[in-house]
Amino acid sequence: MEDNDKNFEMEIASKRGKEALMKEAERVEDIENGIGYTDNSNQEDYDLNHDNQYSQNNEYGNMNGYQEVNEKEFMNSINWIINIHKIFGILGIIQGVLASLSIVGLVTGIPMIIASMKLMDTSKILFNYKITREESNLKMFFDEYKKYWVILLVSMLISIILMIIGFVAFAGTIAALLGTFSGGHTGYEY
Repeated sequence: MEDNDKNFEMEIASKRGKEALMKEAERVEDIENGIGYTDNSNQEDYDLNHDNQYSQNNEYGNMNGYQEVNEKEFMNSINWIINIHKIFGILGIIQGVLASLSIVGLVTGIPMIIASMKLMDTSKILFNYKITREESNLKMFFDEYKKYWVILLVSMLISIILMIIGFVAFAGTIAALLGTFSGGHTGYEY
């Protein structure tokens, strides 16, 4: 009889342990999914909080203001970014090489080539993220992407400065030529 009582008590303890583990697993899963704790004893509070949360949120029913994206849409976006970075990387390298054919163009062509190579690197890193889903690859992607934009910004600023200098030099040359052709004083005495 005593053995039956011990077995019965162990069976009940085992069931309680399993139920506690199941509740804990559900709670952790709910927290990870952003739903909240669904313990039946607090169900009324949960329902009230849950309703308030969604009434205070936006039209999509979430806090961030964006429509939730499923896995397939996310991967399609990743693929698009990978492909567009490859295309713009190749076009940027071609543009940099063509710009580098002139002496003045070297100043902007070389940074354009370097920036385009960074853009190509970002597509490789993002592809690695797509395969491995490691957060470190995603961080590396954004670090390299930031470098791309910094190099491109510097290249554009240099380009604008060179255009202004070229415009001033061109305007000065035209003004000097117009003065010479009109018989005006050029500053040189013969």
